[in-house]
Amino acid sequence: MNKLFNILALAGICLSMASCSDEKEVIFIEGNLPIKTAQLYMVGNATPVGWNIDDPYLLTPSEEDPLVFVYNGPLYKGELKCPLSTGNWNCNYIMPITNQIEINKDGCAETEFDLINGGQPDKKWNITEAGIYTLTFNLRDWTIDVVYESKMPIEVATLYAVGNATPVGWNIDEPFELTKTADYVYVYDGPLYEGELKCPIATGNWGGDFIMPVTDQMEINSNGCAEKEFDFVKGGNPDKKWKITEAGNYTITFDLRNWTIDVVYKSAL
Repeated sequence: MNKLFNILALAGICLSMASCSDEKEVIFIEGNLPIKTAQLYMVGNATPVGWNIDDPYLLTPSEEDPLVFVYNGPLYKGELKCPLSTGNWNCNYIMPITNQIEINKDGCAETEFDLINGGQPDKKWNITEAGIYTLTFNLRDWTIDVVYESKMPIEVATLYAVGNATPVGWNIDEPFELTKTADYVYVYDGPLYEGELKCPIATGNWGGDFIMPVTDQMEINSNGCAEKEFDFVKGGNPDKKWKITEAGNYTITFDLRNWTIDVVYKSAL
């Protein structure tokens, strides 16, 4: 009887030890696991590469941590998201938790991001103020850090004017070329008729980049222009134009370093 009891007791101890061992192997992890990827890209009309999923902008991993990716450079008004691979819109992305969360000189109010498998639901950051930024994506703790560095000069080889307010009309193949008078300073000097205008940086493509007013249909007349700042619009969308409400001879100066326009009405036509 005692022998049977000892055998049963030993079996009970073994089961108890096995149970304790099993409990020790159960590990509960709070929060997100690190996102393991060798590359992280950026795509969108706010970026220098536009919506080019075949050749998006490759971010740089930091020297201290290969899972911390950094972008330092220009961002334009528009949208962006971060694919983990190229050539397929249905890949996995780093995206904001809230669609259209704003990035501007105050940073980003939402410091956490999502990993979206297959790119759906589609969410993007919305850059509402163009400038030089440093964006840091930490794939260990799923956070984004945004630092606005400065306003950025707009680098162009040429600047043109096009529209029915100009002598060339809506001729994107041969728009009116402005005169460069200093670094980043371009001047239109001549007649303007009642109508609209905007300023492409290249010819032959309505889908190119433009200098446009911040507010669509912003008026230009003998009193000048009430809005001193302009936008640099990648891809020409959203489409905005200045509206000349008083025909005359004008001198219009575009300062591409400070993103400002100065309008001088000289005389009637």
